[in-house]
Amino acid sequence: MVIDTGSVCTMLDDRTPQALGHSPSHYTLISGATGAPEARPVYQMEMLVRFADASGKASDVVFPQEVVGLQPLFQRGSHFGLLGRDYLTPMRFVYDGPRGAFSLIMDAMLPG
Repeated sequence: MVIDTGSVCTMLDDRTPQALGHSPSHYTLISGATGAPEARPVYQMEMLVRFADASGKASDVVFPQEVVGLQPLFQRGSHFGLLGRDYLTPMRFVYDGPRGAFSLIMDAMLPG
């Protein structure tokens, strides 16, 4: 998955939710770089994210997420996806340029 702060919603290559047996719950209009709106399927899925604290202790967080199906493109592979702002909303995204690293920080007080 790619973190995309310019994307309003989380998206996943349409082949992945279909392979997992999901059917679209509805469709939504999405405008990409071309600006032409296109109706794309929306899937109700669960995302599992592994977080690690400063000491390296890991814990998994599972939560429901609407995921928009991207038009499949052979060159990017079937597991391609974008984590959009809907996913990032309860977190702080910190990019450390000199180290080439990033952190997603979820405060314990945030809902979800």
